[in-house]
Amino acid sequence: MFQYKRKILLNSELSKRKLPKNFKIEDSIYFNHELLKKFEKVYYYTLRNLLITGEGSPINYRRIIIPHFLAFSSLSGQILFKKIFLILNMFKIFFFHLFKKKKTKIINYGIVLHDRNSKGFFHWFNDIMPKVALCEKKIFKRYKILIPCNLNNKFHKECLRRFKNRIVYLNKEENYIIQNAVYIPELSPSGNPRLKSVINTRNYFRNYFKKSKKKYLSNRIYISRKKSDRRFITNEDQLVRLLKSMKFKIYYFEKMSLKKQIKIISNAKTVIAMHGAALVNIIWMKKNSNVIELRPTNDIFTNCFFSYSNLLNLNYYYLICKRYNKVGFTKDSDYMVDIEELKKVLTLI
Repeated sequence: MFQYKRKILLNSELSKRKLPKNFKIEDSIYFNHELLKKFEKVYYYTLRNLLITGEGSPINYRRIIIPHFLAFSSLSGQILFKKIFLILNMFKIFFFHLFKKKKTKIINYGIVLHDRNSKGFFHWFNDIMPKVALCEKKIFKRYKILIPCNLNNKFHKECLRRFKNRIVYLNKEENYIIQNAVYIPELSPSGNPRLKSVINTRNYFRNYFKKSKKKYLSNRIYISRKKSDRRFITNEDQLVRLLKSMKFKIYYFEKMSLKKQIKIISNAKTVIAMHGAALVNIIWMKKNSNVIELRPTNDIFTNCFFSYSNLLNLNYYYLICKRYNKVGFTKDSDYMVDIEELKKVLTLI
């Protein structure tokens, strides 16, 4: 018989947002549904003998954990289809678990923070780092922090240095029984963070905000995806020529350490970037700085950086860009920037 208890972690709250600085009435569909956001209470679970794989997939307590682990709240568009797909994929994992014998290790006290999205840069900072910050709470001090084998990028490890004596990196070839487990679910819908979550994440990295060397400093920056593996600006050469003429410095964050990214963006007064993970770095910007997001047409769900800007008192501007793709998903789209419209936004700033 499964044994678990549910305990309150965060109270419910209401978040009000202001419209973008360059808001146009014809763009109401993109923002109106995000102006008032209610966050429900969040509970954490204490579980006895939780069984998980080295990849971090839970095997028992499925009815309790799976809706959170699969991050249903982050789904948008064709939600039912996506839920069915994710559930079937989880059952495939359970099926293979039954027939594949692996060594099982026992962990006395362990805390589980991750979900299916945790590997990506955006979801790590938006969803997981606020939970990591909570691990400093007294009630969680005795628990080891369990990190699945696939969370092994440099930025994952850089973020966890403070807890190096409490981290247990799971092995792909092993399963784990956590005799006394804590499971922390989503603190808020992905892309709609709570103010305290953002502040806790900023405070966690406060030592990274020391004065940087001159070569990293620039008041105006453009974060390019030219060196990424997907999602590009189709007329970026033209865009870059304009921005360089206005004394913007061009950066490629994919190849930079987290520490360098933080130093660069925390010293910027104006940041321009297309919708994507790199923009989560605006959480390091100073109050009243400017954010210009290049966002796609016909996607009303891409409002995470609009939300961040409101929480942090940043001046949020946007430019709706024509997108080009084959399957209709924003994450696989290329954008074309209307240069003349961008000039108008820059003039406002």
